Amino acid sequence: MRRSGTLIRSKSANVLYFGHMQTKDLKKVLDRIPTWPREAQEEALQSLRVIEEDFVVDGQLARDLSRADEEIRRGEGTPQEEVFERLGL
Repeated sequence: MRRSGTLIRSKSANVLYFGHMQTKDLKKVLDRIPTWPREAQEEALQSLRVIEEDFVVDGQLARDLSRADEEIRRGEGTPQEEVFERLGL
């Protein structure tokens, strides 16, 4: 891993920012949001909700995915072809 400025470069990831820098920068932007026009605030809120839905896995979903992964590794579950057939895909 090579450290350069506020970036970390590694073989496993193209570029990762330091968590501290991300958090600090995020807090700065979030602190300014109340000064934005109302429409911009609403758009920011909608965007953040979409990001949260796409990137943040809730506890139940994480458990379901883990259980499904374990079933697949044991050779259990329903084959993909059968699922597609049942769904008409």
